[in-house]
Amino acid sequence: HVGSFFLQRKLQADVAAIFQQARGLGVTTSLDTGFDPYGEWDNGIWDVLPWVDTFMPNEVEAAFITGIDDPPKAAQRLAQRAGQVALKLGGKGSVLVGKDGELTVSAFAVDVVDTTCCGDAFNTGFLAAQLAGRSPEECLRWGSAAGAIIAGGSGTSAHRLSMATMGRILGA
Repeated sequence: HVGSFFLQRKLQADVAAIFQQARGLGVTTSLDTGFDPYGEWDNGIWDVLPWVDTFMPNEVEAAFITGIDDPPKAAQRLAQRAGQVALKLGGKGSVLVGKDGELTVSAFAVDVVDTTCCGDAFNTGFLAAQLAGRSPEECLRWGSAAGAIIAGGSGTSAHRLSMATMGRILGA
């Protein structure tokens, strides 16, 4: 997993080759761009996407990267290059677009305190579920649950993200 692609300017040129090598070794890849503070919204991202199994932008990032303001359409455009796109929609939930179609999951109800790192928490929950062999719908639910847990506290609240808290919010 590479996060904050747009902030890691020295790494950008090598990500496609790193992911291609990972794929050759049977390792899955995932990528989250983060916001581009330079406003360029490219830096080789389109060359990296064919080597990405799960691309994880939020709706704002997807719109800037594709030039498409409609989140599902932006995700569909990105999924033409990446294996699948797990698009984060904040309080509107998330959508997974891939070769098997489109799947949408609603957000969990939470009293939002701070959204700092909610996207990173979503990635963590999604990827943990994926690595555990869970269904695509469960991956979205785990990601959304992790994001909701973080949104309900101040700061990153990463210490609150555990299997026990995930189980409570997921009703497991």
